[in-house]
Amino acid sequence: MGDNPIHLLPSTIYSVVERCSNDNTGLSGLEWSLGERTFLWKFSPFKKEKVLHCLGIEITERKKAENALSESEIRYRTLFDTSNDAIFLIKNNKLIDCNPSSATIFCCPIEEFSHADPKLFIPERQPGGRDSRRMLKEYVRLANSGETQSFEWKLNRRDGSEFDAEIYLNVAQFNDEQYMLAVVRDITLRKEAEQKLIKQASYDTLTDLPNRSLAFDRLNLAVKQAQRSRRCVGVLFIDVDRFKSVNDTLGHTVGDQLIIEVGNRIKSCVREGDTVARLSGDEFLVIISSIRKVVDSEIVADKILQALNKPFTLEGQEFFLSASIGVTGYPNDGEEPQVLLRNADAAMYKAKENGRNNFQFYTPEINAQAQLRVKTETLLRRALTKDELFLTYQPQIDVRTHRLVGAEALIRWQSPELGLVRPDQFISLAEDTGLIVPIGEWVIHTACRQAKQWQEICGMPLRVSVNISQRQFRGSKLVNIVSSALDQTGLLPDALELEITESLLVDDDPIVLKAIKGLKDLGITLALDDFGTGYSSLSYLKRLPFDVLKIDRSFVRDITTDPDDATLCEAIMAIAASLDLVVVVEGVESKEQLEFLKFLGIHLAQGYYFSKPLNAEDFSTYIHHNMDKLAS
Repeated sequence: MGDNPIHLLPSTIYSVVERCSNDNTGLSGLEWSLGERTFLWKFSPFKKEKVLHCLGIEITERKKAENALSESEIRYRTLFDTSNDAIFLIKNNKLIDCNPSSATIFCCPIEEFSHADPKLFIPERQPGGRDSRRMLKEYVRLANSGETQSFEWKLNRRDGSEFDAEIYLNVAQFNDEQYMLAVVRDITLRKEAEQKLIKQASYDTLTDLPNRSLAFDRLNLAVKQAQRSRRCVGVLFIDVDRFKSVNDTLGHTVGDQLIIEVGNRIKSCVREGDTVARLSGDEFLVIISSIRKVVDSEIVADKILQALNKPFTLEGQEFFLSASIGVTGYPNDGEEPQVLLRNADAAMYKAKENGRNNFQFYTPEINAQAQLRVKTETLLRRALTKDELFLTYQPQIDVRTHRLVGAEALIRWQSPELGLVRPDQFISLAEDTGLIVPIGEWVIHTACRQAKQWQEICGMPLRVSVNISQRQFRGSKLVNIVSSALDQTGLLPDALELEITESLLVDDDPIVLKAIKGLKDLGITLALDDFGTGYSSLSYLKRLPFDVLKIDRSFVRDITTDPDDATLCEAIMAIAASLDLVVVVEGVESKEQLEFLKFLGIHLAQGYYFSKPLNAEDFSTYIHHNMDKLAS
């Protein structure tokens, strides 16, 4: 053996060669890499010939394959052991291996899986009554045929608790043998999140009742079921009367608590299978499924009214609410959910027009009225910006001197589409929609400006009287609006009179009382309107700074022929005299009425006997015709 060839070998192989040469023993299976190539060496010494035979076989590709397989096994084992999912390796329906997460997810030690009864982990039936074992058999069959299976199931833990799982079944080949790989993922948190999102999309967050979307779906389902069973469905559209004023006065926190209690009371009036939904702020829907006749809904509507009429107690304070309910139903009033809802809504508005706190069944006539109401609301929203609203003024006369002392401002609406619209056709609509607030502000400013002009014409302090709605009074800006109108027009405060209805004072609302005091501090005149038609409590007459009592026209109409009306007016005069209040009578239409009222001691009067309501120009003419009396 020459020196040069041996010394060209790597040191490891060189040492082997030296050893083989010295002890004459062979050696095989030695691997040696040269660059990216790998060789397998075999050394065989021939002692007699003094030759060392070296055989090198290149195994580069085989080595790469072995390394790749080793790395794959390492990766597999790493994924297998560290995966958060439970992984089961199954052969011939027997468990071969499972990972640590299996024990965690199923609350079962790994060593118990191999002999545990599968019934412990697989419930007998899935949601909807499906047989678990029959389903699993089919999933396994499909997986064995080469179709990877993915499905969601309910599974049990070792302790018997149930959880949601996502399961994957796949067949894999290892060493020419077929294995079933089952991966189980715990999706409990995901399911909870999904349910939360579904609930947020389908349920009202305040009351936990179904929202409009879910209510529509349930109404659609109820109608389909009724079609199959030849039954009827009742639909109740419920609106809490004047609830917006509760929010304005008491704040949204109390308002929210009241809405929750309203929902609870409505639920207590229906059967378990019926639906109570909250459509919007103070609107609720009741779906009465599978009833014999639509008219049977009347029983539920009446129960709801009675339930809501009982006092609500929050934070030690009592509140009284009522509701207006529109009733419709399948098949009498429509077969489509949209039609039923629209008709119930129309019937609800009819209930409001009939004085609230009642229910009305839908009729075709109501539908026509509802369409007119929608059209009227749309046009009313444009009326202010298009100068379609105007004021008329009805003179108020001192019955003793026959002098003109002032006028009541009365709003009118001249619509290009509807013609002259009476106040009773749009004022309640303006209150319900909140339009009364900007309209009321416009009325105050316009009346103050007009009164100032008249004073400049006649040189006398004529007073203008303006009606204030409940909605205006419950807001916090009324005092500022009145103060601004007086400042901008230059009208003295005592030349403005604000008329307030009795119903506004019933609840002893501290915000209303504060506003009344604020208005009085401005120096304006306060009148209690329509006295005798409402609650007529003497307590607030004594406590509140009213200056004027107005007797409603309903008592004047028959005052000369009806002893009861005459007696009532006489009693009102006695009350006013004891409290030093001025009394104004509305609706005087004859000389006989006027003479009788003068006899009772009435101070001021207005009505067609003196003049109908006049526009601003005609009222100016009326002033000129009465200048002599004004000057005297």
